[in-house]
Amino acid sequence: MLNSSLKLSAINNFTSEAVEIMLQGSIRQTQHETLINITENSFLSNNNIAIVSEQNSGNKKLLSIKNIKNRLQGDIRIPDQQAFSLNLTIDSVASKLQVPKQLNINKLTLNSNITGNVNNIQITTLASADSVPLGTLAISGAIEKPHIALTAKVLSLTDLLSLNMQLPVKVALVDGTLSYSVTGQVSDLSNIVNTPLVISLTVASVSGEVEDIWLQELNWQQNFNYQNAKLTTQHSVEENLTVALIDTPTPIAKLSVNTALSYQKDFKITASQLKGNILGGSFAIPNIQWPLEHSHSVDVQLTSIDLEQVLALDKKQGIVVTGSVSGQLPIIFDGEKYTMEKGELHNVTHGLIQVMNNPAVEELKANNSQLQLAFDALQNLHYHQLSSDVSMADDGYMLLATVIKGRNPDIDNDVNLNLNLSYDLLGLLESMSITEQFEERIIKGLQKH
Repeated sequence: MLNSSLKLSAINNFTSEAVEIMLQGSIRQTQHETLINITENSFLSNNNIAIVSEQNSGNKKLLSIKNIKNRLQGDIRIPDQQAFSLNLTIDSVASKLQVPKQLNINKLTLNSNITGNVNNIQITTLASADSVPLGTLAISGAIEKPHIALTAKVLSLTDLLSLNMQLPVKVALVDGTLSYSVTGQVSDLSNIVNTPLVISLTVASVSGEVEDIWLQELNWQQNFNYQNAKLTTQHSVEENLTVALIDTPTPIAKLSVNTALSYQKDFKITASQLKGNILGGSFAIPNIQWPLEHSHSVDVQLTSIDLEQVLALDKKQGIVVTGSVSGQLPIIFDGEKYTMEKGELHNVTHGLIQVMNNPAVEELKANNSQLQLAFDALQNLHYHQLSSDVSMADDGYMLLATVIKGRNPDIDNDVNLNLNLSYDLLGLLESMSITEQFEERIIKGLQKH
């Protein structure tokens, strides 16, 4: 039995306290080997561990652990003239693990089995936090260049969110699972953080609220490569992110997109084949990236958008418009502000325009006799053509150079109108509330001007 305290210089950067060691067992030597047996009451324990970053303003604590206790049991065989071999179980418990303002775990548990020797080691570790499974770590091969694999299959996201974590956004899920895989081979133990890795991440059947927006059946699968401190995604030609429903004041259904990410000091996100159903029709964006760069253009393609649903976003007294329009809206970012040039909309169905009992219209009619005839025609206009050339200034107001052709049966006359209409796109975006972060970025850029 060995019962002792050891001060280890190797861990001076993490703790100033000694390691408490309790080893019980037996040593037996034969003609060909030495066998060390460690019984179940053996452990190594250490208190008050911390990882700090050195900054000009003083040391900042990144991670702290009140106590780590490792219980050991098993055999160590030392053959003559050969490498020693292991057959051990190690149960490790870290108590009061804290990452300031991010994570607070009462008990992190690692249950490990270790077999083999330095030329062919086999280590399997099951991890859990406060009884919630986190995944499995497997290490195999030569100990100086081991293969590593960190995996988890179908972890419950609601269980993971029950841990005491501080997320950057408010999340309240009712369903969903997480699966992941991280694999690679360590080539340099002294520089393990630069080990090339292949990463796979799958989020499935996620439903719940994110920042008070209901998401239903979100599915996301992404494969990554990590090399030379840079994270990139593997190329995929199919959409890898789908959402059945984003339930906002303007619901988006059947959203799908092909995403790609990269990270080296800063995140960059690109999306292609973005499409979904909205306002009785659909939208599509061939390509978009974040953060937006100078002269980046986002081409928003609209198909069969229901005008009655559009007007419902910003209800005006006495105005009714029916029918559907399609077109495209190219939004340009010049590094500071958003503008739109050469956009166009056109009707794909016949429709009806009715402008009656609108106070603003009645005032215009009363003060301008030339407008009275035009507004009378709009009281019950059955149109067969409605088209607009669309542009947007940096103040967020769209200008629609609109052509309307149709017939008003009440006055039995063909109608041909050319109108310049101004619309507050900024206000429309605020009312649509598609996603808060996307809105805030666009609106912030508009409001600067």
